[in-house]
Amino acid sequence: SLARSLSPTPFTPHVTMATPLLDKIHIAYNAPYALGNMLAPGAWEPIMPKMVEAPQSRKLFRFLGVMGAGSVATAVVGLKCSDKNTKAKLDLIAGATSLGVAGALANMSASEDFGGPAPDAFKYGNIAGNVLIGAALIKRGIDNV
Repeated sequence: SLARSLSPTPFTPHVTMATPLLDKIHIAYNAPYALGNMLAPGAWEPIMPKMVEAPQSRKLFRFLGVMGAGSVATAVVGLKCSDKNTKAKLDLIAGATSLGVAGALANMSASEDFGGPAPDAFKYGNIAGNVLIGAALIKRGIDNV
């Protein structure tokens, strides 16, 4: 390969930036939602008042917080894991959990469960974020199994 012919060492250089970047994005995106939904759902009242008003919506968001926390915990454990095969399996679990959160959000009502100034933006933005992160984690997991 071109990289091998240009390199004075006998190995092909490996770019590692994408792996930690995906983990950083995954954790940074999901951790605030997970903690906010589980511990302080009332904090969302200014932007999603229906979530706080409806007891069933509050329960659903708390459940999504638990799912998000599981996904973040799996990612953190994966960061500490040196075994490639185990890390790949953890990526698959975290990715599937992110897709599960997206699926749950897709079944919620933007007007009845979210409310506020931009319910569609919150609903569909969160669905898209979770789908993209979940798909990227699953792809990385499959590539490394």
